[in-house]
Amino acid sequence: MFARQKRTSKKTELETQGRTDPSLRYERVTGAEAAEASEPSTQLTQPAARTVRTTPDTSTPPVQPSAPPPPATEPASTPAPAAAPPAPPAAAPAPARSDPAPATSAPPQGAGPATTSDLNSPTVDQVLEDLEAAEDVVLARLFAAMDPGRTRKVAVTDPVLCPTIMDNSGLADEGQVMEQLLSNEAVLESGATGDGTMNVDFGVFKSVVISNAAREVEIVNMWVNLGNGGEMPESIAAPDCRTGLTMFLTDLKIPGVTLTEELLERILNQLMWNAGAQVTFGEWGPLANRAARIVRCLRLCPS
Repeated sequence: MFARQKRTSKKTELETQGRTDPSLRYERVTGAEAAEASEPSTQLTQPAARTVRTTPDTSTPPVQPSAPPPPATEPASTPAPAAAPPAPPAAAPAPARSDPAPATSAPPQGAGPATTSDLNSPTVDQVLEDLEAAEDVVLARLFAAMDPGRTRKVAVTDPVLCPTIMDNSGLADEGQVMEQLLSNEAVLESGATGDGTMNVDFGVFKSVVISNAAREVEIVNMWVNLGNGGEMPESIAAPDCRTGLTMFLTDLKIPGVTLTEELLERILNQLMWNAGAQVTFGEWGPLANRAARIVRCLRLCPS
């Protein structure tokens, strides 16, 4: 009994020291863990035994390997490239146009032709098909006659300037001609340089002549005559416009031009080509003035 008590008190004493002295407790724990670590683990070091099947499993048929793809056939030998096709024959020259060639190109703005012999007179067909180009030719010839020194300008005070413009336009007197010239900005600017003389170049000369090919009063009077009861209509039918242009050209009576029935029909066909079913006064004015331009241009073209 005393021995049991002795062992019990010894155990109690050790436990008491363990609580007060941690080193004794950790040493004891560490010793136990070291003992466990020193024992080899058969579970980690001994691999599991594998059972090798010696008989085939007949439950699932073996997968047959797929047959290899047939070898690609060798392409036939590449034929030699074909010979290059022969070069196409040279293009034939374009056939000549059946319509007449346009009139000689216009001289530069403000300049007349080099000489009057350089210009070919336009034909009737050229006048009808390209009036502007034909006017450039015939008016350049007139301007060159007023500028023998080839200065490319004519003084406003030149004695032949006003008569030449009056003879080839609808302007009736020199006062009207001077009014047109002096209202042109280019003419006024020309007097601000040099000796102060105002000059007219080819561009100004051409503009005054073609914009006044017919008198404005004649254009308005004919339009009023085409209306009902002598009143100025807002518009007229295309056939009435054609009739009015016929009377207008007949009344112009430009010397040197004979308007045959055939020539008159050709002029009217050209003028009415783009006209609509109805013609307004705003359209009538340019048509009548263009009709006068055609006749005046024909007058300057030798037959």
